[in-house]
Amino acid sequence: MDEIARMLEYLHLLNNPNADTYRCLASLHTIPARTLVAGPEEENAKVIFLVSGLLRGFLVDESGADFSDCFVFQYGDFRLTSLRGERRVVKYYVETLEETAAISFDAADLMPYMVKDPEFVRTAMKSASEVYAEHIHHKHILCHTSASERYRWFLSNYPGLIDRVPHRHIASFLNMTPVTLSRLRRAEREK
Repeated sequence: MDEIARMLEYLHLLNNPNADTYRCLASLHTIPARTLVAGPEEENAKVIFLVSGLLRGFLVDESGADFSDCFVFQYGDFRLTSLRGERRVVKYYVETLEETAAISFDAADLMPYMVKDPEFVRTAMKSASEVYAEHIHHKHILCHTSASERYRWFLSNYPGLIDRVPHRHIASFLNMTPVTLSRLRRAEREK
């Protein structure tokens, strides 16, 4: 089974009547580490499903500072790059942190199936609601927990990423300075 078929199976779309169309619309890419995959300048939004590797979503403020918004690291994790309306409000980017394999679709190509294919709609809504819930939970953690609680939450919810992601990106994701993260890591090791 090729990688696109494997992903369609994972998404419960391999036996869908439109499976051949989805296969034709899908593109499998192997992307080198430290490559910008999407940014606000792009005309077309992309739907990205991770096969392997590691993606980071981040925002850039007016001063040029970037803030990590999410990490995509498990097979089948889904992200939608910025839609046209969002681009006017925020500068959102997606980059690879490791060599990454991903299957992507042009969102505009998928839209006709959103209205005609109930199974696809269920799959898309489930993926989108999981991403939304993850983002809301992350915001809750940022607002209602201490730095040490955020660090422990990261370790339990993002297993192994502490050794794969540059610590400045983890610090920004957890809304702390790299110095605070370093202090927390040292304290955790000493326990």
